[in-house]
Amino acid sequence: MLRTQFFFFLMDIDGFLRSIGFKQSAEDPNLYLQPGVLLVLYVDDLLIAYNGTDRCRIKQLLHTKYKMSDL
Repeated sequence: MLRTQFFFFLMDIDGFLRSIGFKQSAEDPNLYLQPGVLLVLYVDDLLIAYNGTDRCRIKQLLHTKYKMSDL
């Protein structure tokens, strides 16, 4: 059951990230790229690295779609 839920979560977040302009890396399917932004998925965690001011917009989009905390 848990494995199935995780699979659906990955499909959902993949579709969402693509819809906001991220492209999945061909070398690592857990790495999503956007100009100036790297986003890594690890189980149910996200690591986001920014090079610019787009940080607030991306975090806002993620917060509206998913319940998450910012550490």
